Amino acid sequence: MGAGLTVGPSPDSDRPFAQPYAALEYQQIIQRWVELSTEVELRYFELTRRFAEVRRQADLETFEYLASAVGDDPATLYDAWIDRAERAYAQLAHGDGFAQSLGELVNLLSKLKIERAKLLESLCRTLDLPSRAEIDTLHRRVRELMQESQTSSARAPRSRKRRERRRS
Repeated sequence: MGAGLTVGPSPDSDRPFAQPYAALEYQQIIQRWVELSTEVELRYFELTRRFAEVRRQADLETFEYLASAVGDDPATLYDAWIDRAERAYAQLAHGDGFAQSLGELVNLLSKLKIERAKLLESLCRTLDLPSRAEIDTLHRRVRELMQESQTSSARAPRSRKRRERRRS
């Protein structure tokens, strides 16, 4: 099977310091998780603040327009409001600051996902459960064996026919 793949008790379970090491690893992962979560929250709040500023600006422009457009019908006023809001959003969405903030948030979320995977792997090792990597390795190996089996069974009829021709 795959390198490092075990089924049953973990190789670390018979070592006297395996559990304290697992606890330390778990604490380190949790600490990184908390740090990344805090950073994600800060980036998210920054994006929210930017959106609130855009909305405030769009509302100001709309109210200024509405103050001067007393005689217009409601549909025209609604269209003007939508146009101003879309214009304000486009200015935000195409700005460098927004793109940078959004990129940082996405990168942090990717790091958080990696840390989550590490945390689950650590918990699985601690509880002597198969980890995601081990399950993936098993699935890949079963798929390879099935392909080998299908390939060899497809070759078998040809080999049988050749043997029969040689005998005749």
